[in-house]
Amino acid sequence: MYQTQTHLKEYQRILTICTILVGMLLLERFFLTVFLQTYAKIMLGSILLLNVVIGSILINTTFYASRININRQFMAIAFGTYLYVINMGIAMIILLTSNITLVREVTFFLTIGKSLFLTGLIVPFLLSKVSFFRENSYMKMTGISTLIITGEIFLYVITFRLLIVPNEILYFMNILYLLGLMIFLLELILNDLLKAKTNTYMMIFSFILLFIAQFYLTVMSLSTFTLIQSSMINAVALIVLLMEIHAFNIEIPEAKNRQLQKQFNIYSKYLKRIIDKKTLLVREVNQKIIDELEYAKIIQQSLLPSSKITHRDVSFTSAYHPCERLSGDFYDIYSIDDDNVALYLLDVSGHGISAALMTMLSNNYLKSNERVIKRFRGMHPDKNLKYFYEQFNRMNFPDEMHMVIFYATLNLNTKVLTYCSGGMNCNPIRFKSNGKVEFLDQSKGFPICKLEGFFTPEYTSETIQLQHGDRILFYTDGLTDKEKNNIFDTDEIIELFVTSRNLTSREINDIIVDKINAQRGVLNDDITYILVDI
Repeated sequence: MYQTQTHLKEYQRILTICTILVGMLLLERFFLTVFLQTYAKIMLGSILLLNVVIGSILINTTFYASRININRQFMAIAFGTYLYVINMGIAMIILLTSNITLVREVTFFLTIGKSLFLTGLIVPFLLSKVSFFRENSYMKMTGISTLIITGEIFLYVITFRLLIVPNEILYFMNILYLLGLMIFLLELILNDLLKAKTNTYMMIFSFILLFIAQFYLTVMSLSTFTLIQSSMINAVALIVLLMEIHAFNIEIPEAKNRQLQKQFNIYSKYLKRIIDKKTLLVREVNQKIIDELEYAKIIQQSLLPSSKITHRDVSFTSAYHPCERLSGDFYDIYSIDDDNVALYLLDVSGHGISAALMTMLSNNYLKSNERVIKRFRGMHPDKNLKYFYEQFNRMNFPDEMHMVIFYATLNLNTKVLTYCSGGMNCNPIRFKSNGKVEFLDQSKGFPICKLEGFFTPEYTSETIQLQHGDRILFYTDGLTDKEKNNIFDTDEIIELFVTSRNLTSREINDIIVDKINAQRGVLNDDITYILVDI
């Protein structure tokens, strides 16, 4: 429907142009018949000036089309039109500087100019491959233009000064230009028929007018009448060509861009609605995940012992600060029997959901609910860690998963502490009542990891006799890794306990918690510790 309306509009414009052209030719015929001797030269000069103006506008249009990359081959067309305008200018100079109308000389330069113009139309693809068109070098274009004009003047001198048959030369030039127009016009028509109307009727019509103008000039006897009438038809053809090039290479693309922009705005509007809807859905899903993580956090923390526990005259103060909702740290303090208490801390590689699941699973293997097994493992930390290592390797955990652990048993009667380290990288610190500091680093062990079949680790327990007034700090590396959490390093934590020897564990714990809370939003590792006061 749209194409039909477009073609109807083109038919109407063609009919209008034909009517105007016929009226112009009749008016010109009448004018020349009445005022031939006086105004023929003026009229021919005016028609040539009109062609120069139209050609200059056509140069600007095609040059602009080539600059904005609608079609880079328009540079060749602009250059051909530029040479045509120069030749029309030369023809006007010859006309104005002579007392008579030099029809043959004027026709000579007009025909050469039209041939160069046609060259830019017929072989724009070839011309666009020439380096000065690709590189847009105006110096090179000026140089080539100078060479072409120099060649034309040389040919003009030979034709009109040295030869005695300039009419035959002009006729031959007109025939060549006419044949070139015929070939180009046939190519346009065939494209229209074979390639689903790639050309408009107005474009074809403009070249039909150019063909008629040249055919009229070629078959009719050369005179001022034929030159004026041919130039008038040629001017109308250039106007039609200019309108179509401007419309289909500038106006239509700009209109399409505006339409695309309008469609894009509509699409953006609906896209925003879709994004808002999806964003709301993502937020709902994210909130659901957060809620699930909160439940998981509650479950994980429910497995932890109370932060303040007392067994006879021994008090345990513990703290647990995950850097995310779920932690890779875990600990427990539990009674083995009436006289013995066990505790352990473990730190799973990483943190978050996977690490938290590992900690809760580990609790089942370190602490049995069966009383005999619970006592046997609890009283032998090395056997407990070896059993845990073996069970860990039987599980189908990822190979990169591993953890470090410290397990200890305290006899409440004798105050003997038996301990074993499973690769823990931060040894517990004993602060004696006399102010001395000692590390619990004598046990031998290996991290809990999947190396069974390649390596069989040995775990050995060590014992230490504690005294009344001793204080022991069990902790994971998040407390003293200043690069990750920027709270303490080992020396600073030791200094804190030594200078605060007269404070209770709860008071020291409050100092530590205050420092941790100050870095709450930027913690990069979980923090867990247990303070034991003997």
